[in-house]
Amino acid sequence: MLGTFESQYMIALVAFMGAVAFVLFLGTYAVQSSHGKVSQRLRKLEGRDPSDGQSSLGALHDYMNASLAGYILPQQPQVATRFSDQLGYAGMYKRSALVGFFLARLLAITFPLVCLPLVVWSGTLNFQQAIAVCGVGSLIGFVLPTLWLRNCILERHQLLRNSMSDFLDLFVTCIESGVSLQSMISIVSEELKPAHPELSEEFQRCDRDMQLGATLEKSIDDLAARTNLEDLLAFSTFVRQSQKFGATLGSAMRELSDRLRSQRELRAEEAAQKASVKILLPTLIFIFPAVFMVLAAPAAITIYESFSNAGN
Repeated sequence: MLGTFESQYMIALVAFMGAVAFVLFLGTYAVQSSHGKVSQRLRKLEGRDPSDGQSSLGALHDYMNASLAGYILPQQPQVATRFSDQLGYAGMYKRSALVGFFLARLLAITFPLVCLPLVVWSGTLNFQQAIAVCGVGSLIGFVLPTLWLRNCILERHQLLRNSMSDFLDLFVTCIESGVSLQSMISIVSEELKPAHPELSEEFQRCDRDMQLGATLEKSIDDLAARTNLEDLLAFSTFVRQSQKFGATLGSAMRELSDRLRSQRELRAEEAAQKASVKILLPTLIFIFPAVFMVLAAPAAITIYESFSNAGN
C-alpha cells in the first residue's frame, strides 16, 4: 500500500514540475517576444535595420535578463536592494549579476528536489531518506551562494585595502605638485592601473561621474558607498571636510597614508599570530596520531608479546 502511494506521489510531483516548467517557458517566450518587438521598433525609429543585432550574443543576453528578472528577483524591493548592494561591494555592478545570483541560488535549491524522484526510483535510498537528503541539499544550496558572495566581498575589500596606501602616496604627490583634485583623480587612476586595477577601476568611474556633471564630493561619497570600505569612507570624510572648511589635504592625507600602512602591518602581524593557533587543530587531528603511532606502536607490540608469552 505504501509503495503504491509513493508511486502515485512521485507521478503527481513530476507532473506538477512539468506543468510549472511549461508555464515558465510560455511566460519567458511571451516576454522575449514583446521585448523583441520593442527593440525592432526602436531600431526602426533610429533609422537602423530592425534585424540588426538580433543574432548577437549581447541581444540574447539582454533577452534572457529581461525575461528572467520578473520570475527570479524577489518581490520585496528591500531584499533586492540589499543583495544588489552586496554584489556592488564585490565589484559586480550590472543588473545581470543580480539576476544571475538569484538564478544560481534557485537552481542550487531546486536541483536536489529535481533529483528526488530519480534517487527514489533508483532504489539508492527509500522515500523518507531521500526527502531528508534532498532537504539538506536544498538548504545547503540556499546558503552556499550567500557564503560565496560574502567571500567575494572580503577578498575585494582586502585588495582595495592593500591598494589604499599606494593610492594616498600618489594623491599626496599630486596635491603637493599643485594638481587640482579633479585632474588628480584621472591621473592617479591611470597610474594605479598596472599595480591595482580594482581601485583604478573605481576611481575611473569617479572620473566619469565628474565628467557627467557630478561634484567631487558626490563622486567620492558614491565611491565609498558602493565599496563599503572603511578606508575609503575615511578618505571621503577627509575630502568633504577639506572642501567644506578649505583645509589643506597634503599633510592630512600623508597622516592617513601612514595610519593605513601601520594598520596593514598590524593586520599582517595579527594574521601571523593566528596562524600558530589555526595550525594546532590539523596538527592534533592528522599529524599527532601518526607520530604517536610511530613512537608508541613498537612499545605496545612488545608489551603485548610479553603478556602473551607470560600467559602461555
